[in-house]
Amino acid sequence: MYKNVIFDLDGTLTDSYQAITSSVKYAIDAAGLPPIKDEKILRSFIGPALVFSFEKHCGVDRETADKLVELYRQIYRKGNMFLVSVYEGIIPLLEYLKNNGYHMFVATSKPIDFAVPVLEKTGLAEYFKKIQAPSFADCENSKDYLINSIIKEFSLKKEECIMIGDTRFDIEGGIKSGIKTIGVTYGYPSHGDFEKADFVAEKPLDIKEILKGINL
Repeated sequence: MYKNVIFDLDGTLTDSYQAITSSVKYAIDAAGLPPIKDEKILRSFIGPALVFSFEKHCGVDRETADKLVELYRQIYRKGNMFLVSVYEGIIPLLEYLKNNGYHMFVATSKPIDFAVPVLEKTGLAEYFKKIQAPSFADCENSKDYLINSIIKEFSLKKEECIMIGDTRFDIEGGIKSGIKTIGVTYGYPSHGDFEKADFVAEKPLDIKEILKGINL
């Protein structure tokens, strides 16, 4: 039985578009760099580690990207982090899982000092046994590292775990960790993100049906 369910955060549990993109715009403007006007590029900041997105989309070196991350965090911690909403269907899904003996976890590359307040503010924190996220000082925030940290801490069997997320980073992280995966299309995926996913869900309650089906 797949009883250990690991969720991504941004784009999977919460719609963080406004929180993230407004902070990205602020950081770029504060650094005096040309603005990003392409909506698709702004959306692509949701999910991956920020430093890599700034390097890729702003054409800057690692040192400058680190400074952009700090500018992002300045405005984010001032209140932008709470510009989020819980996707419709997530609460009923989590209630179903809780009431049917599932163990739920979060694996997110969002720093722990941001992830926990967001989950608490939205009322989601109570559903999860562990929120696995890096500290500001952590260099290792890859999704497979986060997933494996959960598996190791709780002595989970990989054949009983499944990773749920909205980007290829979640799917690849699950695959590298040796567990099943569900890609969710209601978040912020790009074309081809779910080619290797075991299952695909178009809405949160599809996840319930997928889990019911594979646990028969």
